Amino acid sequence: MESHELKGQKMRVSQKKMLVSVLLVALGCLIPLVFQRQRPAAQNALAAQDHIESLLTKLQSPDESEVLEAKAELMDMGEGAIKPLIFLLKDLTNQTGKTLPTTSPGSLRVQANRANDAGTKSRAENAIYEILGRLRAAEAVPLLVAIMEHEEIDDMIQGMSPVMRALAEIGPAAVPQLIESIDSAKLTASASPELLVSDLTEETRQRNLAWIKGRIELRAILVLVAIGDPRAIPTLHWLQKTADNSFIETQARNAAQRIQNTTR
Repeated sequence: MESHELKGQKMRVSQKKMLVSVLLVALGCLIPLVFQRQRPAAQNALAAQDHIESLLTKLQSPDESEVLEAKAELMDMGEGAIKPLIFLLKDLTNQTGKTLPTTSPGSLRVQANRANDAGTKSRAENAIYEILGRLRAAEAVPLLVAIMEHEEIDDMIQGMSPVMRALAEIGPAAVPQLIESIDSAKLTASASPELLVSDLTEETRQRNLAWIKGRIELRAILVLVAIGDPRAIPTLHWLQKTADNSFIETQARNAAQRIQNTTR
């Protein structure tokens, strides 16, 4: 006859086996449900990505109504539109550099339409500037500043270009990068393709370097004034003493004064 202890052990073993069986059955029921839930989520993500790609393609359309429609939808998407827009803008403007994104988010396949005429391309770029500015896309600031620095505008007495307006609308988040743009204007200018022409005399090269440097400084000054952040004042005071010409010196002095007046 079995002892009470042996019977107890057999009962505990039997209970454990039953518990394991119940758990396995439960898992067998739950796992398909988990995969069923994951499948729609993955499908929804792909559908959302396809929609973004469609909107970015429309943004490059020669049909202005399609551009306006895409712009409105991307604006409504909010933060979810920022990274795809940055990627497309980088491709449209051929901007490169270690601070800029080099690959698209996820598996985004849209690229700049190289067949577009200059007007269509410019309209797409300006639409992106507007969206990024209105979304206050701080993560776009390095790319926008790089574009601003290399814009091909020959007139030193310039207004606010679309990319500059975008930076101004982003506001305080853009100030550190704009200050850095002034601080490193000479280094940035020295790498300009305009100075790489082999037959330039040293005198012409230095004159062109000063011109490009001043152009970069002026653009940053104009955006800083539009933002009105007092963090820019020390840099503007420094620029008054180090500017290569009286025009930039005057612009820096006036900018510092205007910012001081608006922050009192």
